[in-house]
Amino acid sequence: MLWRLIVAVFELAFFLVRGIAVRLTGGGTARQAIAVTKMKKSVPATVLPAKAREETVAYLSRALAHLEVARGLRETCATRRNTLRFAPTLDGLEERAERRVSQLRIDAHPTPEALARMRRDETLVAMVRELMEERRGPLAGLLDDADALASASYAPIVDYCRQRDIALASDRTATAIDGDKLFFASIDDPAGLATIVLPVSFGTEISTWPAIAHEIAHDFFHGVDGLPQQLRIKLNLLTNVSLPRADELRAGLDVVAERAVAAWMEELFADAFGTMMLGPAYVHTMMQSFASPDEPDRALAIAHQGEAGALVYEEHPPGHVRVLAGCQLLGRIGYGKQADTLEARWRALHGQPNVLYAALSDGRWLRFDEGSIVERAGQVGASLHLQGLACLRGQPLRSIAGLDFGPREHEQARRIAERFGSSRPVSVKDPRLLVAGAVLATVAAPEQAASIYALARNAIGGVDAPVAELALRSDAARFEVGPEAAREAFIASVLLGPPRCRG
Repeated sequence: MLWRLIVAVFELAFFLVRGIAVRLTGGGTARQAIAVTKMKKSVPATVLPAKAREETVAYLSRALAHLEVARGLRETCATRRNTLRFAPTLDGLEERAERRVSQLRIDAHPTPEALARMRRDETLVAMVRELMEERRGPLAGLLDDADALASASYAPIVDYCRQRDIALASDRTATAIDGDKLFFASIDDPAGLATIVLPVSFGTEISTWPAIAHEIAHDFFHGVDGLPQQLRIKLNLLTNVSLPRADELRAGLDVVAERAVAAWMEELFADAFGTMMLGPAYVHTMMQSFASPDEPDRALAIAHQGEAGALVYEEHPPGHVRVLAGCQLLGRIGYGKQADTLEARWRALHGQPNVLYAALSDGRWLRFDEGSIVERAGQVGASLHLQGLACLRGQPLRSIAGLDFGPREHEQARRIAERFGSSRPVSVKDPRLLVAGAVLATVAAPEQAASIYALARNAIGGVDAPVAELALRSDAARFEVGPEAAREAFIASVLLGPPRCRG
């Protein structure tokens, strides 16, 4: 499954949908072709120019195919509990497809906006179909556990936003397994589904699990209206993230810190969220992910991208900055001793570094003290932990129940780690304690990683993972008439009815 391709290549969606329609309807596409042929024969050639008429007929054919596919997937979705989370998405797709079919006439040429909306919905259909198929295959058990973990981790944010009447773009999560990277699949779903793509290593390594919190934070960052803008203003960060010229350094190196942290703001937000949610276990995971003891400079170099003359800082901070910013936040939360220990271990692993490397726009590299950038990067976590944003009703993240992972939670996670280390089963309701305990146990006894992973997977069934008990509408309630009757009624309305506005 190529999730990046599904996300990026919208133009392939129509061909995917047509293929799905054939499989689900057993010839439904052929029936649609007959219906469209009737329309073509019945509409006078003078209504639209020939090319425009052909484009309109093609659009209507796509709309009919899309409607039938959405209906088929919605009916299939109701047959398994682990696909119920897709019901609101499919309901929305079906409703939009029905509206599209009913409102467009053969003599009304579709606008570019209408075509773009259809392409987005077709991409969403393809994504949901892929997610549903995965949950009927060999990965079903792993995905059920990943879904439960992600849903339980996101629940505090969803509950808080609901209680404070804060609009949140996503209130449900679904996971997928693909490749060696973990990322948030940003495909717009008006019904509120967020998709997290997990690496294959999620099925074998505990170290990947805390990164779920990081990806949830990305969705949260974009899901609350005004959050990125308000955070940027609070941190006094501009939007200029270009590599500085040599002459811009005359006033000092602050220009590097300001532009780099502006580019990293979202990633630093997600790291701070993960640290607040999981405590020292999240920093352990960052250390394992970003460590490069054989090539220490890799953890110290500030990456950039673009072409000559338009070079900008890349959105991911170097590992050194991320780990030190995480340790700073741990100290603020109440983990002073653990933070100092983790920072000392990281520095020892990389030869006691205290510098960073950054490129200039002319290709030269700067070697400079880490202090200004590390301090500026740490302000992101400090701001989120101690201060509020207007878009979050003025509440700092530490005041959201189920998010702030304080020393009390760490002690509970440590006890869970001891049980894992002695090969004893664990029953736990809070997903943060499960993940943190499993990470701490693996750090303490890496030779037991496989058995700890198995015990953690067995414990997922006990976490508080909210699954929406959706009221499934009956076929009679959803469709007043059958598909064939609806199609014929649509054809009649197109040929005989008065003009309508496009939807």
